Amino acid sequence: MLTGAEREPIARLQELFPELPRPVLVKAEVIRKGIRYTPNLLAIGKWAVPQVHYIFEWDHQDLHSPSDAAEGWITVPGVFQLGDGTTAILKLDNTSPYEIRNAGDARYWLYCGEEPVEEVYFEPRPEWFAKRTRDGTLMCKVAASPGRNCIFAITLLGHCEYFNSNEQCVFCCLVPTADKFRELGIEKGVRAKADQVLEVYETVLREHPIAHVNLTGGGLKDLRKEAELYVGFLRAVMGRLPPGDQVPWLVIPQALDEESQRRIYEAGQGKVFLCHPIEVWDEKQFELMAPGKARYVGRKQWLAALERAVGIFGRGRVLTNIVGGLEMAPPHGFPSYAEGMRATLEYFEWCFQRGIVPSYLFWTSAPGSVYADVQPPPTEYMLAATLEFLRLQKKYRLPFPPCVCHKCRAVSVESDIMRLVPEYRLLPDGTSLYAYA
Repeated sequence: MLTGAEREPIARLQELFPELPRPVLVKAEVIRKGIRYTPNLLAIGKWAVPQVHYIFEWDHQDLHSPSDAAEGWITVPGVFQLGDGTTAILKLDNTSPYEIRNAGDARYWLYCGEEPVEEVYFEPRPEWFAKRTRDGTLMCKVAASPGRNCIFAITLLGHCEYFNSNEQCVFCCLVPTADKFRELGIEKGVRAKADQVLEVYETVLREHPIAHVNLTGGGLKDLRKEAELYVGFLRAVMGRLPPGDQVPWLVIPQALDEESQRRIYEAGQGKVFLCHPIEVWDEKQFELMAPGKARYVGRKQWLAALERAVGIFGRGRVLTNIVGGLEMAPPHGFPSYAEGMRATLEYFEWCFQRGIVPSYLFWTSAPGSVYADVQPPPTEYMLAATLEFLRLQKKYRLPFPPCVCHKCRAVSVESDIMRLVPEYRLLPDGTSLYAYA
């Protein structure tokens, strides 16, 4: 057990949230505070699932060098697991009190200072990561995953036009991540190619199951052009998937017009869930923290698109998200936690009332983003917001969709709580609110 000052963070969380399992609290802490870099991580990264940053990186600090990227990826683990299967992002931050140490006999422990916290585990890297497509492309550059029976993540467009005019979302480091990869000698394609993706998809399935597919990317100022990229890709892929394939897809463009939404629905052949991530809920903060989306789409249009999509895709098949904690970030954040929580509750209620699945991903400031040096709010604030999400989810009886799972939700804890705490997984009549229960 931790003692003294080093015991305080976990002990305090246990006192504040006695209903939550310890692994959930540990995960929330390391999402918020990160893991200190040590050579142990390089050693583990030689055989574990590595960092590939398929859309952008989560590290708080840029600590990588070309020697870390000799294999075509970052030789540091991307995630780690706790004993009950809870999966957490491995976000590097040398200001963190936490680090991972080798305990011998292929065992590893998370430490806070000099005190052990929890034993941690790493999944061996799947063989397909190091294989190449017929045209010689490393397969983990075509799609990414934190491991077996989880997400198959495709970056349709590896660039965001809002960076061109300095109107990018303040938390985002998509373009700086791509630039850093080039510096490290890791080239990432700007556009996903259907033939490559299908080749990798079939290769992965020969090695292990795929639970769900993500299709996302940066934004374009011309929304019709952006929609056409998604529609064209879906049309090129859906009819060529293995016979009987029913893996759900989560498609994540900006908020689109009705015609574009219907075209995505038709191209998805019944497999697609649609997500229009609004990122920031408060109207004024949306304009200041997501300036490109505010200028070229607008909050009013964004909300209308989400409501309209439910009529096309169905209740519980439309998602959105905010970057949890960003509402508190200075200089434009709320002056009090109470105000931030009120706005977050308004967001949850608005979505649930309309059959839209909201999400609350923990904000973690990343290198290259506008808010790279801004600190997120404390762990307890994030946990309190997550519990409000779960309370309202039960109230509105909106199941957690099968297009996401606890394993790849490495920067949020709602799916872990639903998986581990029956109170938040089942309704009184025994109906499951969690697709993977």
